[in-house]
Amino acid sequence: MKDIVSEMINGNLYYLYLFLAKKVNDFKVFS
Repeated sequence: MKDIVSEMINGNLYYLYLFLAKKVNDFKVFS
């Protein structure tokens, strides 16, 4: 169970990182 939770947290952080990276790139393009 703990492994599943840690896997979910790592996955969410990974997608959050990709999401923020995309937002930063979009911001750089518009700035």
